[in-house]
Amino acid sequence: MFDYISYFCLAFFIASILTPLVKSLAKSLLILDHPGERKVHLEIKPRLGGAAIATSFLFCLVISSIYDGDTSALFSPLTEGNPVKIIQSHPFGVRFFVGALIIFLLGAFDDWKGTNARVKFFWQIVAAIIVLYGQVKFGILAGFGYTGTLYSWLDLGIGIFWVSYVCNAFNLIDGLDGLAAGTAFFSCISLCFLAFSTGKAALALLIILLAGAVLAFLQYNRYPAKIFMGDSGSLFVGFCLSIFSLNILASGQLRGMSFLAPFIALGLPLFDTTMAIVRRGLAGKGLFTADKEHIHHLMMNKVSHNGAVNRLYIINFILCVATGIIARYSTELGLWGHLAIYGVLVFGTYVLLLELKRPTT
Repeated sequence: MFDYISYFCLAFFIASILTPLVKSLAKSLLILDHPGERKVHLEIKPRLGGAAIATSFLFCLVISSIYDGDTSALFSPLTEGNPVKIIQSHPFGVRFFVGALIIFLLGAFDDWKGTNARVKFFWQIVAAIIVLYGQVKFGILAGFGYTGTLYSWLDLGIGIFWVSYVCNAFNLIDGLDGLAAGTAFFSCISLCFLAFSTGKAALALLIILLAGAVLAFLQYNRYPAKIFMGDSGSLFVGFCLSIFSLNILASGQLRGMSFLAPFIALGLPLFDTTMAIVRRGLAGKGLFTADKEHIHHLMMNKVSHNGAVNRLYIINFILCVATGIIARYSTELGLWGHLAIYGVLVFGTYVLLLELKRPTT
């Protein structure tokens, strides 16, 4: 446990130092977020905050792979041969590092110069393939005992979809100061519970590194934010959490109804993105049409900026507690216990939607 705390503190310390430096760099390079019709901030703010998160996380990942026995098992000498075989045979740690680096560079370029949705999706798919391709035992279906050529391709397809979905979910939830970073922190805690409960000590350490980096950044991103996460942060965090959750699902340790726990851990951004897709589909609008109907926008119609973020933190905390209960007491809960937890969460979501849609008096 001391090692986990030490690495958390290391990631926190490095990100705390880097964030002000990245803020100055973003200002000097004019990587700025300007106020707009769809945005809630009224002042020009530097973005590219994801650079501090990604640098801290990836640096600590390399350090832990050298000095920690659990994570060093994720890395091994690179295999020589044709490129496809190399992708298949590389250990998870190396391919995850490369995939995460690609996503960070994609987001950083978008923060700096801007890019379109097609380019983002293309590189998300590339990064996902680098991490997932050829790893039948890494896929979701394999975690439930389904193997073979067909299932491996289905695994890959599901994995790519999941990575892209979670990346963009965190991108969409990044609409208020501190919301995406705070949500990511709670998701890290939830996934850490599940990683420990499924016996994945090395994965738990990676999650803790991300939690430390995100929490450090949150010091500068809370309302009123001094720097924004940008796509370099939201896409990077979403990518890491998508891979972590896939790894947990693939463990095969989440039996029965408990397999829904990773979805609960990422519940707020997944719910908001799903509702956006449904809302725009019913309205006949394009999936990428911007609007101000996200859950944080609706919440701001009721309370202040900071009040909206704090209430959404409470929702994240509830989801975190629910995930922790499932992780710790999965066997004892049984079918009815799991149904009770999921039922309460569904009912709570219904009540929340009614409240958000109620006209403000």
